[in-house]
Amino acid sequence: MNPEKSTDDRLADEAAFFDRQAQTTLGREPSFRLGNTKTYAELFGEVSHLKGVVPHFGAIEGKTLLDMACGDGWTTLYFARSGAQVSCCDISPKCIELVRKYAETNDLASRINAEVMNAEEMSYPDEAFDYVFVNAGLHHTDLSKSVAEIRRVLKPGGKLAMVEDHGHHPLFAVYRFFTGHRHTKFEKALGPEDVAMISSMFTDVTVRYHGLLNVVSATSKLSRVLESIDKRLLSWFPFLRFFARLVQIYAVKPAGPGPGA
Repeated sequence: MNPEKSTDDRLADEAAFFDRQAQTTLGREPSFRLGNTKTYAELFGEVSHLKGVVPHFGAIEGKTLLDMACGDGWTTLYFARSGAQVSCCDISPKCIELVRKYAETNDLASRINAEVMNAEEMSYPDEAFDYVFVNAGLHHTDLSKSVAEIRRVLKPGGKLAMVEDHGHHPLFAVYRFFTGHRHTKFEKALGPEDVAMISSMFTDVTVRYHGLLNVVSATSKLSRVLESIDKRLLSWFPFLRFFARLVQIYAVKPAGPGPGA
């Protein structure tokens, strides 16, 4: 198959899949009003696999932030509520329609610029953002292209925080096998070689792994218990990180040419 046609097919499949999901939400005609007044730090502090974003980014008021492959934009809203000027992008037009509805309803439209965009070829200018955040989006892309784009749009010294599916959790391998309709045709969870490639592009890199036993709702009491057990297991038996459900990468773009230039 022609490589360009293959890329076009992949991007079209991703857009159509997430359009269908967003349309379901749009069709329910919810109020689009957030049910709480939390900042991003308060909300992320309650979600086990997002806690690490808060000390890495710190205060974001007045900063420029890209929420890449944003989906329905729930993280975008909390970043904007916390004072950041947020750009968000997604390949799905319906997802972006949903983000805009949420932004308008919650009086955040002045802080949010939501655009339909391919993460592998973004239209943002070089060195536009203080922070880039990605939550379960990069494994739907050509990693070499999307990570290069992240590095391009970050300012020197800018920070990346990403949380992605990791490829070898045995329970989730079974889950993916039996729930193909819930996944896109071309998505691919990250492996060790992907983590190494991403890490090579940045400095001050911290890689953490999450979810051995902890595969339940991220905000439940049981999740907190299982998270504590997982931390001990990963500390005692580092090889178990290979089987973690999620990988978290926190990194900084070097001020000079640096790695990956």
